[in-house]
Amino acid sequence: MGAGLLGGAAVVALYAVGVLLAAAVLGLATVLPAWLSALIIGVFLLVVAAIIGFVGKKAIDASKRFAPKPQEGLKDDLDAVKKGIQK
Repeated sequence: MGAGLLGGAAVVALYAVGVLLAAAVLGLATVLPAWLSALIIGVFLLVVAAIIGFVGKKAIDASKRFAPKPQEGLKDDLDAVKKGIQK
């Protein structure tokens, strides 16, 4: 889930870079409200990408808290084998 959200953030950031480049081209070509609106949309997309990225990072960090501990299971298995051998 977290990796998917980070991937989604990367896609949104890629679109935002495209919009910001279009805003720069339009801003240099003419001084009209069109470039300003493209700039606002680009900044908005970067904010969305940042939010998605933070949510994805939190999801990945939350999944690390519940990592399995194989050494505990191994100890239980060894105890069961030892008890089985003693019988």
